[in-house]
Amino acid sequence: MKKAVLIFITFVLVLSSSVTAFSYESLVDDSANLFSVSEYEDIADAANEFCEETGLALAVVTTDDTQGRTTESFAEDYYDDLADFQGWPENGMLLIIDMDNRIIYADAVGDTWDIYSDSDISYITDCGYDEVSYGEYGDAMLEMIDAAVESYASEGDYYNGDGYIGGYDYNYDYDYDYDEDYEYNSGKDDSLSITDIFIYIALGLAAGAISVFVVKSRYKNQGKGDEFDTDDVILNLTGSNDTVISRNVVTTKIPKSNNNGRPGGGGGGVSVHRSSGGRVHRSSGRRF
Repeated sequence: MKKAVLIFITFVLVLSSSVTAFSYESLVDDSANLFSVSEYEDIADAANEFCEETGLALAVVTTDDTQGRTTESFAEDYYDDLADFQGWPENGMLLIIDMDNRIIYADAVGDTWDIYSDSDISYITDCGYDEVSYGEYGDAMLEMIDAAVESYASEGDYYNGDGYIGGYDYNYDYDYDYDEDYEYNSGKDDSLSITDIFIYIALGLAAGAISVFVVKSRYKNQGKGDEFDTDDVILNLTGSNDTVISRNVVTTKIPKSNNNGRPGGGGGGVSVHRSSGGRVHRSSGRRF
């Protein structure tokens, strides 16, 4: 009997530990070798903190070979593999530095796409863009993780480019009574008296008289003293030549946008899509 109880307790402990382990997951896959040892440790710690604060899974990934795929397609396949074959939760986030396509990328997967709005996903990639552009890849990833935590904490708020400015929920006073709350001037007589009418007429006549006086004063000397003397006119014509001294031509090459600017192919914008594994993704990428 005691043995059976011990086996049952052990089974419960193992089951509870496995549930705890898979309540959230994090990994740092630096396949492109962009992080130093200390950066790797800092990013791993930040990823774990993200998981603890949000209850979501987070995969931090770098790659220099997507095997001909766009960043979007690479991200979809990567998370599908984690969820289908490695026991990862359905809801999580991918943060990717893709050196093959030169794109910094954020992807909210599963129900996570409903937690992070378009502005949130754009904000996450924006926060890492400056650092990744200067080759500071570790700092870029740390900035993105911090932005992901901040956006989660500000769920329901709108980010306008300068900061979160308030929630989407608006409080309306449905008990507002127009008749009671608006102060009417019903006790006052708004009609014009005879005195008021005469005052307004007098003011109008005075304004008209002033206008007539001003116009007559401006034009009373018109036509006098305006004689034209042709002897005062002198016209000198001289020769003129145009000489070309130098020529400067400046040309600017405008690069073509790949994949019509979609994130994961050409950078920029936010895309909501479904992977081949059936999972919904809300993603944003910026080319650097």
